Amino acid sequence: LIAEIAEPAVNHAVSSLLPPFNTCKIDQERSNLGSNPFHLVLPQVSPSRGTLPHDLSITTRFNWQGNGSIYLVFSGATIGIMDLSICGDLIVEILGLPEAPGKASEGLRLFFAELPTIDFHVDRRQLAKAVKVNF
Repeated sequence: LIAEIAEPAVNHAVSSLLPPFNTCKIDQERSNLGSNPFHLVLPQVSPSRGTLPHDLSITTRFNWQGNGSIYLVFSGATIGIMDLSICGDLIVEILGLPEAPGKASEGLRLFFAELPTIDFHVDRRQLAKAVKVNF
């Protein structure tokens, strides 16, 4: 998951930065998403306002207190993102529910109604060694 989804997304996000911060690798040996599950609080189900006649919308409070770490490597300097937490109102839309059981829906759309609250800690020790600065 980290190699297939996170690394291309991180590289796209940093591509406009100045060198050496415009390319990035994820240290897969040290990175993990942790073991804490996310929680969906008070889900509410309703017909969706989508374009298909059989759409379903689920609104819920998404809360994840992650205990993992992702280490980003920029030209030898490493910075760690640790204890990531995400909290916000999540909307899940199931598009085109089938009329008969056993058939798949036509699609799924997930998004936050507003920007979620995101918090994390930064491990800068390796970055400090690379630029010879003490934090």
